[in-house]
Amino acid sequence: MKNRPNLEEQLTIEMPQKYFFGREDFMVTKSNIEALAFIDEFIKSNQRIGLLVGSPGSGKSHLIKIFMNSIETGLSKIITLPSNNLFNEFEKNEFTIIEDIHNINLKFSEEDLLHAINISKETKRSLIMTSRIPISRFEIKLTDLRSRLESISVTFIEEPDDELMKSIILKMLRDRQLMVSPAIIEFLMKRLERTYLEINRTINLIDKYALEKGKRVSISLIREIFN
Repeated sequence: MKNRPNLEEQLTIEMPQKYFFGREDFMVTKSNIEALAFIDEFIKSNQRIGLLVGSPGSGKSHLIKIFMNSIETGLSKIITLPSNNLFNEFEKNEFTIIEDIHNINLKFSEEDLLHAINISKETKRSLIMTSRIPISRFEIKLTDLRSRLESISVTFIEEPDDELMKSIILKMLRDRQLMVSPAIIEFLMKRLERTYLEINRTINLIDKYALEKGKRVSISLIREIFN
């Protein structure tokens, strides 16, 4: 008689993650309501350049997807710096997005970013940028670039309140197809720091640990991780 795999071996199946980035999937609280308003008003207003600032996992990319889905297809594009075809990119798109400009002097130069901002003004095309940190923490040598950045409209995503924190935990678990009881949510709420970074780190650890152990997510399993 062939040996049957035990239950834990049967459970160790890596499930594909399903990410939900619709407007209805974005939980709005006092922590991020201004950021959502910024996205909604950007199309209607006359402002040409804006910056969305929030820590990792705060929903910046989600908001960008909401923005891109709210306008006509083909009018917006996310570009990566440096680009050899920057002028044409702005000419072809009404709205251009550059994410993670905190990577300045790591993945692209100060001149690259200044060039993008100047082309946005020259072509009268809108530019939305995102960053993990505020401009005041940028190490910038070019006076013209700092002046440009300090003159643009900036909106911040605050660290999550309890309502948003619970929503993020539920969404991340759903994205990973992990079903948990309300008791587990409350257990996590009492033990996690109120930061997007900590929430993301912990849920990823739980997902990985449960997969490695071939177990369902439970309070006892989470305690093993915390210990």
